[in-house]
Parts: sequence; C-alpha cells; structure tokens
Amino acid sequence: MEIQALKGACMASSVYADGVQVGVNIGVSLPEVAMTETEVNAAGGVIALPVWTKLEAMECSITKQGVDPEWLRCMKPEPFDLTVNIVQQSMQTDGTQKAEHIKAHLRVVSKGIPQIEASYGESMEQEVKLSVISYKLIVDGAEYLHVSPKDGIFSVNGKDYSDGIKSML
Repeated sequence: MEIQALKGACMASSVYADGVQVGVNIGVSLPEVAMTETEVNAAGGVIALPVWTKLEAMECSITKQGVDPEWLRCMKPEPFDLTVNIVQQSMQTDGTQKAEHIKAHLRVVSKGIPQIEASYGESMEQEVKLSVISYKLIVDGAEYLHVSPKDGIFSVNGKDYSDGIKSML
C-alpha cells in the first residue's frame, strides 16, 4: 500500500473580484459540481446514472468581517471574475512539509446583498452567495477541473469529457 501525502490546514487565503483584492484570510466556499441524474430501467432494476453534460446550478460564497468598498464589489448585479487563492499545508511521506497552492478562477454573479447585523462590541460578519457561471480549479499548477455549462466545457484532470459530444454535433 502506497502512503499518501497528508493534506492539512488552510494556511492562508485571498480573494480578488475583477483583479482587486477584497479579502485576505477570509472564509471561502468553492462550488460543488453535481450532475443531474436520469434513471435507466435495467434487467434487474433501476440504475441512476449521472448526466455529466447537464449540471446542477453551482454556488460559492465568501465570508468577511466588516464592510468596505472592496467587499461591495462582490455585490453588484452583473457578472464578474472572482479569483480565490488558498495555501494548503501538506505533509509528505518523509515527514517534510510544504505549502500547496490551490487557485480557483470563477465567473460569478451575486445572488443578493447580505443582511448586515451589528451588535455592540462584536465583529460584523457577512456572507455573500454567488451564482457560478464557470469554474476552473488549479492545484499546484495543474488544472484539476474546468466547468462551464454555458460553453459546454466539462474537463477533469485535463480530460475534456465534452469534447467527443461537440464533435458529433
């Protein structure tokens, strides 16, 4: 059995909206990529199969304390580019540690303007939820995922699963 490197804590993060930094070391939730399912009747029952060319709506969110002009860039009702950098701690099989870079490029649009709650002596924290139009995830320089339902792109680990379909159309 091969021993795997251990992936650890988030050591740092940064978020940029249209190239302007909106936060450092803030909470980030990258989108789940979920396929719709279809049921197929088989000889012994029903099989639920994912339809990877038809994805569920994707959502991401970012959470930040306080309100500032940079943060407000994420709340406009038009699409914008969001870049997320995450530094992940990784312990190699020989015990050495290194930092790994996780980078996400997303095209998003705000799903609304979050409620602002303020209590005397407490930090104000807001979460903005974003609808994801396209999503590219790069881990340590290697493209892991590229999904764009509007462009018909579905690529995982460098393999474009939508390419064969495009050639048939």
